[in-house]
Amino acid sequence: MATKEEISQVKELDLMELVMDSDVHYRKERDHLKMNCIFHNEKTPSLGIYEDHYYCYACGANGDVISWAQQAFEVSFGEAVNILIKHIKEKNENENKKSE
Repeated sequence: MATKEEISQVKELDLMELVMDSDVHYRKERDHLKMNCIFHNEKTPSLGIYEDHYYCYACGANGDVISWAQQAFEVSFGEAVNILIKHIKEKNENENKKSE
């Protein structure tokens, strides 16, 4: 079970950075990313990814980094938090290795 502190850290993750680190195709706009919505089939990108939330201008899907992980990985809230905590730890380990 994740602690309140860990959940707070997860909520501070930059969703744009998380998406850019994944294997999805996106287009970089001025202040956000644009991609095909993962919640419905479409040919024209309508999903906006911002630092702290996402919003689909076609179907209305929206949320924060945790709900993104829940939907993208088809997992529960707790499982999504654990996936994101693991991501934070791996990122910190990689940054520590680079600075050595």
